[in-house]
Amino acid sequence: MSKLTHKMIPIASEYEFEALCCNIAKEKYGDYDAQKYGRRGQKQWGVDIIAKDRKNKGEYIVIQCKFKTEALPFSGRSAANSREIIKNEIQTELKTALEKHNFHKFIYAANIANDAPLLDYAKELSKLHDKEIIIWHKESIDEAIALYPRLTRIYTETGIKTGVELIDQDFIDELFFYQPNVKPSIFRFYTGNSNNNEQWYGILNTWDAPRECMGAIKDRIDDLFAKSYINSKVAALVYGEGGGGKSTLLRRIAIDNVLNKKPYINWWIEDIDTFLNHELQSIEATPEQKHLLFIEDWYRNVGTRNRDKAEKLFSGLQQRNNVLVIIGDRKDSGTYSEYLYGDNKFQLMPSENNKLLSHIATKSPELDAIINKVLIQRNLVQYTALFLILYVIADTYEQNNEAGDFDIEDIESRFRKIIAKKLHEIENDEKYRGLGKALFLCAEIYADESLNYFIFSKESFIKAAQLLGNNEDLPKRIECNKEFPDQVNSLIYTRTVEAVSGRQFKFIHFNHDVLAEQGIKYAEGAGYDLKLRTDDFEIKNILDAISENGDPNTALMLWLWLYRKDRKSEHLNKLNGILIKDLALIKSSFLIYIIKLMPSDTKRKIATFILRQPEFFKLPSGIVSSALNLLNGTEEGETAAKTILQQPEFFRLQFEIVSTALNLLNGTEEGETAAKTILQQPEWVYDK
Repeated sequence: MSKLTHKMIPIASEYEFEALCCNIAKEKYGDYDAQKYGRRGQKQWGVDIIAKDRKNKGEYIVIQCKFKTEALPFSGRSAANSREIIKNEIQTELKTALEKHNFHKFIYAANIANDAPLLDYAKELSKLHDKEIIIWHKESIDEAIALYPRLTRIYTETGIKTGVELIDQDFIDELFFYQPNVKPSIFRFYTGNSNNNEQWYGILNTWDAPRECMGAIKDRIDDLFAKSYINSKVAALVYGEGGGGKSTLLRRIAIDNVLNKKPYINWWIEDIDTFLNHELQSIEATPEQKHLLFIEDWYRNVGTRNRDKAEKLFSGLQQRNNVLVIIGDRKDSGTYSEYLYGDNKFQLMPSENNKLLSHIATKSPELDAIINKVLIQRNLVQYTALFLILYVIADTYEQNNEAGDFDIEDIESRFRKIIAKKLHEIENDEKYRGLGKALFLCAEIYADESLNYFIFSKESFIKAAQLLGNNEDLPKRIECNKEFPDQVNSLIYTRTVEAVSGRQFKFIHFNHDVLAEQGIKYAEGAGYDLKLRTDDFEIKNILDAISENGDPNTALMLWLWLYRKDRKSEHLNKLNGILIKDLALIKSSFLIYIIKLMPSDTKRKIATFILRQPEFFKLPSGIVSSALNLLNGTEEGETAAKTILQQPEFFRLQFEIVSTALNLLNGTEEGETAAKTILQQPEWVYDK
């Protein structure tokens, strides 16, 4: 029996409870086509969710969800009355479901306590109706959340709520029917705003324009899934310069798959680590269904620095004939190239811009006059990134400027002036002074191609702004207002991730790469007499403050940025200080990347430091395994490997750590004894 090790997030409404039950059905029965039946206000005939048990003879399942706002007691004087209430509900809903639906299993799901008499009653009904009647109660729901990694990610307080999204009909219905207070905005869509699913709203409102290659990509997907065996997992690569529309095209394909009822399960992946740690197991458990993975911004999500991560992804998919991947990248080759099917590369070119803008004008009449003026300069349009053009058009519309006042002599300069104005407004507002400088610092790091890595927590971003603006009250003001000022929200959003320790961090992300790379980075030269640049002294002060606050990932990124600029040995002492303080919180892939950049003697020193930590074998598996491999053949490495294999029930430690220790001790008595111990277990219980 699986038990939750972290507290479940509170379910506050009938809608949230239905969504939870639907997700449980998807995992438990291996059916990602499971979905809610109808919407509130529609007659549902005793059924809220319809699913198919793909793990057991394809039996049809219907689920009735009952969310209780008050607990029903199943002990004491009120127990009989509570049971009668539940029995009546089950009888009523079952009778209605039998009139309309054909099914093998009827599940009554409610946030009620586990009660033996009710379970016995369900068995009696099963015999009476020759159907399996099942009750999902609090305990069984908690067990399901603990059992399936994807559910643990979504429904526990320390879980990661973002990074991977299942794009299906329920996702679309949620946007349209369950978030009525969210009003999509053309301005927010064309300016890349990612808050509140703005980009998905834009696609569903058809504010995008069809690309020339879209039909060919869809055909490739259909053709490859029709094959009996697919060795090459990447069905298509969509590439082009920043701001060319790659993410928009991938979103359009995912949404069209759902609307056109294509038999594909669409996974939108923004954080490859989250997918590998949680959703990959879900895909492995559902071989009957066809899974299509959309990985946007490969150059940042995986990039060249994380070849190990790419290999882990594709090795996990290699033997699975039911999975294909579509990648968005800036280059036409990468760590995925050997897995690409044929020459399925599709470049997005600015030469399409005239046609795209003409289409957008027909879909958005309010922008027609401005777009038509832009189209007069055809040569300018076909050599400028689409995002820049749309951003300037959207800003002109948002500011209520007339098309006649719209000067398009230089779109890039106008774009930078718009960004510079936002930063100017921030820095000249005493309440928020410093946020503009912090944005500029982040943009410089983000756009640094030699680093090609960006991780900055919201807490550290605010701390940096506080120091750079000498603005003592800034953290308290933002916490009280519960948000950044509008100018900042138009440029960045936050995403929550979880460290291995269970501590959560909110990291900032730019709404679009181009905002940082071609906008904020060049704001100083775009007017308004802005002075945003920081010197090394200020950066070191920020680094010290962030490290002291217990945010080692942001501290490591700042450290790496400083180190790569001058490679001074004094920086290595600072690195040791960061590692000593918060090693357990560090993202393993990032630390491994840093270690690879170090001189050989420094690599060994870092590895030795890691393996000398108390209970080092409980640290993230990637960090420990890398340290062991670096010290392979040394006394320090052998001692660490022995320490791992001498732990009580060492075979329950993380799989990668145990396997690396076994490799280091291959051919030794300790290694042989440990291997025998593993093989003697009733089942292999590695945490893979």
